Amino acid sequence: MFDGFLLLTLLIGTPGFVLWREQRRRRQGAPPRLRRYLETAILASVLLGLLAADWAATGRMPAALGLDWPLSARSLDLMLVATTVLAALLALSNLGALRGKAPPAPSPDSPLPATRAEFIAFLPLTILVGVAWEALFRGFLLYALTPVVGLFGAVAMASVAYAAAHGVAELRRLMASLAAALAFTLAYAFSHSLWWLIILHAGLPMIGASAQFRAQARAST
Repeated sequence: MFDGFLLLTLLIGTPGFVLWREQRRRRQGAPPRLRRYLETAILASVLLGLLAADWAATGRMPAALGLDWPLSARSLDLMLVATTVLAALLALSNLGALRGKAPPAPSPDSPLPATRAEFIAFLPLTILVGVAWEALFRGFLLYALTPVVGLFGAVAMASVAYAAAHGVAELRRLMASLAAALAFTLAYAFSHSLWWLIILHAGLPMIGASAQFRAQARAST
């Protein structure tokens, strides 16, 4: 029963809540980023808490979500790959900064931080969201849906749910979210490990935020 409730929450409830929030922002304007960060942190924490309660009540192991412990050799290898990719992207970002290629200032709707306070709040948020979204939209949804609709059906449904939970107001952003979701969900389906995807999910926004923050700092001096 708990599985069914969480499944409906992720497939219908969360996208519906995000759609309502988008409609509210259209009428009232985008709230300050710190408030948006707090709303996202609360949503991620509540959903992750539901998943943890479900797993504790049923006595399942974290490995069923792709969170093997102790770490297997495959998970360690994939984590090394993810870390190497992030290091390369960070180096490229720093190289672009040295050449004066600063990213444009974020729009009011952008989730990227524009001030020091927003940057400080953004970093722990990316870790929380990386853990929560991977465990929920990859680990749990594939666990719950694969026996019902098959692996590729589960991948498709999980990817659509993830994209919808990131907003449907802008088609370009929706398609970008869907493409990222498909890539990450397929990567989990074939690797059976979430650790490396959590590292990528948390690390990629951090690199973007770091580049943006450095650009803002240079512009203000």
